[in-house]
Amino acid sequence: MGAETGININQSDYVNDTQNITMQIGILGEYLLNKNFSIMGKLKYYESTVKFNYSRITGTNWLGNQYQFIDAEYNGKILSIPLTLNYNFKIHNKLSGSLRIGPSLNYELSSNYNYPTEVNKDYSTTFIGLNGGFNLNYDIGKSIIFFGFEPYFGAKRGSTSGTDFNAVMQTQNYKMENILLNIGIKYKLK
Repeated sequence: MGAETGININQSDYVNDTQNITMQIGILGEYLLNKNFSIMGKLKYYESTVKFNYSRITGTNWLGNQYQFIDAEYNGKILSIPLTLNYNFKIHNKLSGSLRIGPSLNYELSSNYNYPTEVNKDYSTTFIGLNGGFNLNYDIGKSIIFFGFEPYFGAKRGSTSGTDFNAVMQTQNYKMENILLNIGIKYKLK
């Protein structure tokens, strides 16, 4: 059993190519299958943002099409339940590492869509994602302190379709991308 907190680096800004940094928190339980493998379940809270812009044709003149550029932004608060299979290995003395991968069931606690009417915002509030990452663990007796890296690649929260400047039909999807950096502690129950 344990708890973790850290920063959430949101990388879903398709407009400015910037990162939004917020806090995240979670609790966890881990069951050791053997010396090298374990199963871990977590309950995580984090926020996600998706920003993108697109253009639409507003008219034509003797020079060609006239375009309007539009910004769209999604902000959501997510409760996630990742379940991962972990491969645990010793690095040196009390220092070990773990690699993990597995699915996550996610629920949108709240969402705010600042989208024009032609952009779809009818997305499910429950979605499945892919979770993975790695930890560095330091054993201090009855507990383990860890530092972790945990990417969350999630649901689509924007999609635009239209013809490009060469009159070719294009569809662009915009998805949540979050990198969680954790510091935490796990308590050994045995």
